[in-house]
Amino acid sequence: MNCTRCFLLAAFIISGIIPAYSQKIYGEMPITFGKVKRFYGYESVAGYRISYVAEKIPANESYRGGDPRATAYLNDNGDGTYFFTDQNPSSLDDLVLDPVGQGQPWKHLTVGINGADTHQFLIRWIVYDTFIQGLGAGVSAFYDVLADFGGFFQLPSGGAWKITFDISIIGMTVPDGECYFAQQFREPDPSGEGNFDFAFSTVFSGGGATTGTSEDVFWYDIFPLPDGVYDETEVDYFGGSPNEANFLLGITTGGKSNDVFPITFTIEKGTLKSGSLVDLWYSDESKMQILPQPGALRDPPVVLVVESVAPSSNVLSLSFTLEASVTREGIDQKIELYNFQTQKWDTFDTRSATTTDSSVTVTVGSNPLKYVETGSRKIRSRVSWKWSFTSRFTTRVDQTMWKIVTP
Repeated sequence: MNCTRCFLLAAFIISGIIPAYSQKIYGEMPITFGKVKRFYGYESVAGYRISYVAEKIPANESYRGGDPRATAYLNDNGDGTYFFTDQNPSSLDDLVLDPVGQGQPWKHLTVGINGADTHQFLIRWIVYDTFIQGLGAGVSAFYDVLADFGGFFQLPSGGAWKITFDISIIGMTVPDGECYFAQQFREPDPSGEGNFDFAFSTVFSGGGATTGTSEDVFWYDIFPLPDGVYDETEVDYFGGSPNEANFLLGITTGGKSNDVFPITFTIEKGTLKSGSLVDLWYSDESKMQILPQPGALRDPPVVLVVESVAPSSNVLSLSFTLEASVTREGIDQKIELYNFQTQKWDTFDTRSATTTDSSVTVTVGSNPLKYVETGSRKIRSRVSWKWSFTSRFTTRVDQTMWKIVTP
C-alpha cells in the first residue's frame, strides 16, 4: 500500500496508559443504526442488542477469544504495548484474517478505547472490502462496505479500556479474508452521523498481530479535521519501535446466523381479511391484512401469534423482527416472546404503530434458550395491536422472522 504523503507521528504525542489493575464490567449496547452486506443486498441491523465485557487495561492477561481455532485476527500483546494518540476519534486499519476466518461470521470483536471523559458517545464501525490507489486527497480510497453499524456506549470510568463485543447476531463476513476496519467515536446521534467526539481515542497495541497480519500503518482521519473520509494521503505510522501502528483488535469467528421464518400462524383475535402464511416471510409488500375483532373494547382486538422451529437446541442469540403498519394513527403495538421456562409471555417492545411500513427488531441478549422449547425446539412470538380512540383500522403485516445464531 504505497502512499503519496505519510505523516510520521512523533513519539511524544503517544501516551502510555494507566497502571495495571484488573476490572471487568458487563453490559449490553443497543445498535441504533446499521447495515450488513448479504448476498442479496444490505440488511438493516438497527434495533439489535449486543453484549460486551469491558476490561480496564493494562490487564494481567490478553484476550484470546476462547477456542484458538476460531481466532481470525488478534493484535493484543498485553501490558506495555498499549498506546493511544490524543484526540483520535476516527481512524482505520488494514487487516488480513487468518484463513480460519475467511468467509466466516464474526462472533467477537475486541477493541481498545481511551476516554478522557465518561459521557455517553456513539461507536461506529465500518468494514470496507476494497482499497483503491491513485484517487488523491479528499477522496475516499476505501469502497465496498461490508458492514456499517454502531450504537451508544459509555465507558465505566476514564482511561483505557479493552472491550469485547459479542456481535454474532450481526452475522457479518469477509469473503476473501482481507478488509479495512474503521473505528469512529461520535456524539450520540442515533443515525451515526453526529459530530466527532475528541474525548475518545482508539488504542493501539505494539508488537504486531499474532493471528492474521496488518501492515505497520494506519489511516489517521485528522487533516485538517476528521470528516469520515479516509483518503490515501492520510496513511500514517509511529516513530520508534516497529509494528505499533496497529489497532488493539481481536476478531473471532464461529457460529452461523440463521433466518427462521414462521411455519404456522394463529390469529387469536381479529379476522383475516387477506393473505396467507407466505406473506409473513419476506419484506416484499405482499402483506397479511387483519381486521379487529368486534366488541373487544379493553383487550387488543388484533392478536397474531407466529411459531417456528429453531435450527438447533444450542442457541447463542435470538432476535425477532416485525415489519408492519396500520391504516390509522393512535394504535398501540406490542411484541412478546414466549418464555418456555416460565410458560408466560415476556414483553420486549411497546410503541405506537405507524401508518407506513416500519421494522422493529427485538433481541434476547442473555439466556436465549428460555425462548426455545426443550426437545421440540419450538419458538413462538406474539404481536398485538390495540386502539386508543378508534376500532376502525386494518393491520398490515409484511414480515415476521427470527434471526438465530447457532454454534
